[in-house]
This record gives sequence, structure tokens and C-alpha cells, in this order.
Amino acid sequence: MTRSQIIKKIRPKLELDPALKPAEAFQNNVLRPALKFQHEIIISVLKNMINKFDSNFNIYKKEKKLLIIRQIIAVDAHNKRFLLGLIMGMFTSEELDQYFKNQKEINKRTYSLLRKKAEQVLLV
Repeated sequence: MTRSQIIKKIRPKLELDPALKPAEAFQNNVLRPALKFQHEIIISVLKNMINKFDSNFNIYKKEKKLLIIRQIIAVDAHNKRFLLGLIMGMFTSEELDQYFKNQKEINKRTYSLLRKKAEQVLLV
């Protein structure tokens, strides 16, 4: 079995509406399953990043927590690349080729999905 076959086999299958644009299809067929598969790792990494950024995170109100999450995911270049690497590691060779052709759009979608996931989990 090839690496691509293994990756496709271990990623969760999601029931999503068919996408109209290539970027939406990539998001639904690749990004969302990769994020779901890496969920535990991503949350653990984000908690560690938040703790390093501000150890008082848990005592803040929601608005302040949102600012911190957005800063970590959207502003800090090191954190952005690290989180993106967790997702890209779940791409097949063919998907990686697609990624490089539409890198800017896919990165934007990836960071948006990461931010939404972080907000859902870390604002409880």
C-alpha cells in the first residue's frame, strides 16, 4: 500500500455537500478530513501555544480569549507555519501538488478552519 493510499484510508470520511469551486472541493475533501484526523494534536498544540503566549488565558473573558486565539493563528508566523505543517503532513503527493497551485487560497481556508475549531474547543 502506498503512502497516498494509507493517508486516504486513515482520514475520516465526511458527508459534505459537493463543492462548486476547486478550492471548496479541496477544503471539503482534504482539509476538513485532515483537520478532523489531527484534531487532538491540533488542540494540544494550540493549548501549548496559548499557555506560552499568556498563562492567564483561562481567566479572561471570551473577547480577550478570541483576540489571543486569533493572534496565535493569524499573526504569529512561526505558529502559523507549525499548524499548517500538521495539516500538510496529511496530504498525499497529488494533494500537495494541488496545494502548491492554490497555496494562498488554501492557506486562507486552512487558517479559517483552524481558528473556528480553536474557538469552538477553547472558549468553553
